[in-house]
Amino acid sequence: MPSGWIVLVVGMALRDLMGRQVSGETVAEAVPSAPMADWATTSIGVAVAVAFAALVYALLRGRILRRLEREIIASPVRWDDSLLRRRVPQRVALLLPALLAFLLVGLAPADEPDIIGGAQRVLLSVVVLVAVFVVSALLNAADEIYEAHYDPTRNRPIKGYLQIINTIVFLGGGIVIVSVLADRSPVVLIGGLGALTAILLLVFQDTITGFVASVQLQNYDVVRQGDWIEAADYGADGEVVDVTLHTVKILNSDRTMVTIPTKSLTQGGFTNWRPIYEGGGRRIMRSLRLDVSMVRFLTAAEVEAFGRWELLHDWISERQAEIGADAVAEADLPPGVVPHRRGITNIGAFRAYAEAYVRRHPKIHGDGGKDGAMTALVRVKEATPEGVPVEVYAFAKETGFEAFEEVQAEVFDHLLAVVPEFGLRVFQNPTGADMARLAGATAELAGATHELSEGS
Repeated sequence: MPSGWIVLVVGMALRDLMGRQVSGETVAEAVPSAPMADWATTSIGVAVAVAFAALVYALLRGRILRRLEREIIASPVRWDDSLLRRRVPQRVALLLPALLAFLLVGLAPADEPDIIGGAQRVLLSVVVLVAVFVVSALLNAADEIYEAHYDPTRNRPIKGYLQIINTIVFLGGGIVIVSVLADRSPVVLIGGLGALTAILLLVFQDTITGFVASVQLQNYDVVRQGDWIEAADYGADGEVVDVTLHTVKILNSDRTMVTIPTKSLTQGGFTNWRPIYEGGGRRIMRSLRLDVSMVRFLTAAEVEAFGRWELLHDWISERQAEIGADAVAEADLPPGVVPHRRGITNIGAFRAYAEAYVRRHPKIHGDGGKDGAMTALVRVKEATPEGVPVEVYAFAKETGFEAFEEVQAEVFDHLLAVVPEFGLRVFQNPTGADMARLAGATAELAGATHELSEGS
């Protein structure tokens, strides 16, 4: 390998230049001890150390790193692809030459200690900076691996915690770099930060509040990635796609993206639809508005006919038994007293039919669900100027949006079609067509009246 031979030759030359014995005398002895010569000797040693480290980096990047990338891509394992996407191997390949350059500079001729010390401080700062980026890349890769390969990720995301660690790593790395360049102990710098506490709290205010809010959201299990939430104040009504230290990203149903500050979810109200999906039931609460003028008692023939319906047979029998018991009690009334009339109404029969239909529907929890809390009933609510609302209150087994709407539509399609069987009519405000028919009927009636008046 030509590059390997080049590295070997340069390494041997560097070893001789760093003060090793060369034919019985050192480089320091062979070079005159004049100040300029000392400066030049030290500078050349530093330059050669840096050049050798650069050559090693070129070798790592040109040969070893490319081969490693091909191996990772061809590997059936997928977690190493996250390391490659986050550029972990590239940053490690940069860290090794930087560390090598720092160590080799220490072997250079020490005729000019200031040059050696300055070069070492700069190279050590580079080592620390690259190490910080390596740790940051590893944290990002760890989050990606955790999200992609483990189911608990959607229950307990770790992105917020990793971001806090990342912030601490960068802050600590910055302190170390400044202390190295200033040739001071990091403890001295940290002690000096005490006087800047107020400024630091102001600068990192959002980070601190975001961290506290993120911990609260995760510990109290308020929001998870994948939840469907609704926050009207922010125009959010969609799926949570990302929970970070500072923000929560929500993909709305219209494919728009909304970003909400994390702390706002702990301060303001929002709706989380997760229990619907976990419980396996999504609520149906919709009403049919019936024309109140069509409500009446059923005739005996109608009662007999409805008694033959499968969904109404038991209900009709129970009602007839109750009415028969009242009739016996009414026989004891004094003469001349008119008994109250108790019968079966068409709206009552329709309500009983609708409830029986809903309870027996295969896609509705008619038995209360697995926890018994999923009520299934049909009720008549207070009459309004828009008719009498007959409300269906039940829980569909389908929780997905499209499947749920299909079940709901199927229920109300059937109920709308069966309403006329009970002598009822769905309330509807007059439309333009209704007004046109009314005008036509009025005109015909006026014409017929005029003809009659002329004939007489």
